[in-house]
Amino acid sequence: MRGGPATRFFRGKVIPTVFDDGSSADTIILEDITLEKEALRALQESEEFFRSVSDNLSDGLIVSEIKSGKKTVIFYNQRLCEITGYSAEEIHRMHPENLALPEEKERFERALKEAEQNKGTMRELRFWARRKDGIPIYLSVRVKLVPFGDLIRGYILITDITQWKEQEEAQLLQANLIKRLMSNFPHPIFILRQDGVFFIANQAFCELLKTEPDNVIGKQVFEIIPEEIAEGFLKGNDELINQKTITHQHIVTRFFRPGGSIGDVTIEKSLVSAGDNSPGYIFGIVITEDMCAH
Repeated sequence: MRGGPATRFFRGKVIPTVFDDGSSADTIILEDITLEKEALRALQESEEFFRSVSDNLSDGLIVSEIKSGKKTVIFYNQRLCEITGYSAEEIHRMHPENLALPEEKERFERALKEAEQNKGTMRELRFWARRKDGIPIYLSVRVKLVPFGDLIRGYILITDITQWKEQEEAQLLQANLIKRLMSNFPHPIFILRQDGVFFIANQAFCELLKTEPDNVIGKQVFEIIPEEIAEGFLKGNDELINQKTITHQHIVTRFFRPGGSIGDVTIEKSLVSAGDNSPGYIFGIVITEDMCAH
């Protein structure tokens, strides 16, 4: 009904009425339910907005309710089905901790208990899981439990970070292989940052300086090598860093030799980096006649 410039809603009741004189009529009672109607509409719009947002998330979302120790899934988005490979019906019946591999399940359950003890605090853990089709996936799971009336409502956000984890493990493997290769390589090898700080120095290089790698790595060249020798040692670095057409340099300079003497050595240098737009490093190998003979 319209009353004035704004539309209002009424709930009507018709009550048969008998008056004292014996006559009868219908009494109509109107209840203004405009606020209730607007609240219901706002709630519906809010639910539609929430579902629209959650369905377009790149993360999986589970909302569950916990009452008297019993957990019930009350909401999940489509992205969760895509990440796990389970159908909506299977997700609805599943306990979230069952997504983890058996050896990881205890960690997940422990995180849920910690979240329950610290309600309102976000807890995060990462673990390997397995999709329904058996493919392993690495998940980041954030859990938050919030009191909601006489029960607890749990919000679980699940992100598939398998690609990131595989890249991290590949980089770690490469780093370990490079570290082992450099440690076992007989020639002195070093890697310098552009500011002249040692990033890596293998055992053979440190033996020339009669020190240990821990005393070299992270130090400036001039901190551990005498100035008159350090200047020759750094020769050619600026050209490698600033002139992109130069990929490597061979320099002959006075440096420490096996046995403790100082004399001419050849240092082969190249510019290396982790990728596009990453800072460059000077990779160098010290070569002497004695080493070539071996």
